[in-house]
Amino acid sequence: WTRKFSSSSKNKLLRTQLTRSPSLTLGDQIWDDSWLWRQIALTPHGNLRLAWTFFGLLAICWDLIFIPLQMFDINSSVDSLINVMSIAVFVYWVLDVPATFITGFDRGGILEMRMRAIAHNYMKGWLLLDGIVLFLDVMIFVVLSTSAASDSGSGSNGGNDSMGSFRLARALRLMRFLRLLRLHKMANLAAEILDRFKTDSFLLTMNILRSLSAVLALNHYMSCAFLGIAVFSENNGEM
Repeated sequence: WTRKFSSSSKNKLLRTQLTRSPSLTLGDQIWDDSWLWRQIALTPHGNLRLAWTFFGLLAICWDLIFIPLQMFDINSSVDSLINVMSIAVFVYWVLDVPATFITGFDRGGILEMRMRAIAHNYMKGWLLLDGIVLFLDVMIFVVLSTSAASDSGSGSNGGNDSMGSFRLARALRLMRFLRLLRLHKMANLAAEILDRFKTDSFLLTMNILRSLSAVLALNHYMSCAFLGIAVFSENNGEM
């Protein structure tokens, strides 16, 4: 019944659009008249957008794996690598906002490539959540940079200040868990990639890999949680 209802709703929407624009058929594209917009706009199924989407999946997977590790004291070289990659991921998501504003979308079987329609679709969708996460990222980077500068300036005479800054830095790093709000994009990004490869064997392989990835992610977070409890208990015992 739900399948019939959803299909009838889609057909009704499609009939409405085709009635308003009788010259349009399934698979058509709607563009603005601007020559410049036609040069910079991206189709959602193009190769360039596919590559950008793939890097987005890698960025989400990086955050999913390494954000929990920032709760602990790890090797300085690994910590430096995590900081560099965090900046790279942050730059990617900053650039993803304008990239989304120039990427078309499917509407009832018709590819919508008009600038105003694309902007309206993004603003009523995920723009607010993306802006909130980016704002928190900026605040974390600014406060961590300020804390590191104050620590280097205080020297050996600021032991208490250094300990307070260390605790503040750890608390701010925990706030990076808010980056995982972008997990809602993972399903959409994966669907965009899978649309290019619709063979049964490939889809079956991807479904198996998705299930294995979910199990590994769950085990990873459970292990980090138990390790965090042990470290917290040990620190309280020493205090």
